[in-house]
Amino acid sequence: MKYLFSLLILIFCCSSLSAQKYITALGIQGGDGEIGLTLQQRIFEKSTIEGLFTFSRSHFTLHGIYEFHRPIITKGLNFYVGAGPHVGTLKDNGAYSGLTTIVGIEFKFPLMPMVISGTMRPEFHLGHPKSTQVKGGFSVKYVIISDRDRRKRQRQKKKGKAYKSGKIKFKKKK
Repeated sequence: MKYLFSLLILIFCCSSLSAQKYITALGIQGGDGEIGLTLQQRIFEKSTIEGLFTFSRSHFTLHGIYEFHRPIITKGLNFYVGAGPHVGTLKDNGAYSGLTTIVGIEFKFPLMPMVISGTMRPEFHLGHPKSTQVKGGFSVKYVIISDRDRRKRQRQKKKGKAYKSGKIKFKKKK
């Protein structure tokens, strides 16, 4: 276990590749008797904000999580950690709040606009019968905006400005 932890720290700290191959993804998450909707938005090169709405027969919870992503082993495979607040309501006990932490691995399929991930979410609650819980989950997300699409739009925009400014001239056919 000590060696696995050391390996993860080494991979997490020494990696200089771009961590995510997408900008925005929307999907569903399930696990531990609950299901949820997830929206993930990249805000920096290796950071995202994830909104997660989970519910079951006994509760519903809204999570806002800031995540740090690091690539591991191959393109499209990322390790991530994060934390953020949550608020929710229990069927029998009313409102509660707390802190959600998350650890996960995700894979972006190279030729498809899809991301799959597995996560573990330790949660710390206030106003809840259980002060701590550890929940696992699996999610499938559809990539709404990919990094490749964003770069392509930037190139087209730059090319359009070059034509308009006269930096690029059209050759006349004889």
